Amino acid sequence: MQKTGIYNEIRGRDGREINETYRDGLRTLFGVHTHGYPNLFIMGGYQASFQFNLTFMLCRPRVITSRMHRLRRDHGHAEIDVSPESEEWWVQEVIAHRGKTTRNQDCTPGYYNFEGEFNRRQDGNYNGGFQRTTPI
Repeated sequence: MQKTGIYNEIRGRDGREINETYRDGLRTLFGVHTHGYPNLFIMGGYQASFQFNLTFMLCRPRVITSRMHRLRRDHGHAEIDVSPESEEWWVQEVIAHRGKTTRNQDCTPGYYNFEGEFNRRQDGNYNGGFQRTTPI
């Protein structure tokens, strides 16, 4: 059963389907990119920032990924992938600044709350400040 809201079959570099990768908890960088899935960018997904200006929050990753693809192309690289270390740094940021709502308990089962399952520590949205200096 799909539990992430990602219903297309997406296979990474090692052939693993993305829902299998997320089975033990989401692992992304900025809620946009997952290690082992080069050149795949998911906009507005889990672990992304969920702020009051949703239009800005959906447009900002587009700007960043456009710049990343330009750098990739300009430097002659075929793909962009995130390191496991960068992914882990972001997972810890999400855990430290995740939303403090009862949405998962209150919402009827659906992909927003993993079909009613307990919400793992890193499976929420990032609710810290958006303009941050990152070590990446």
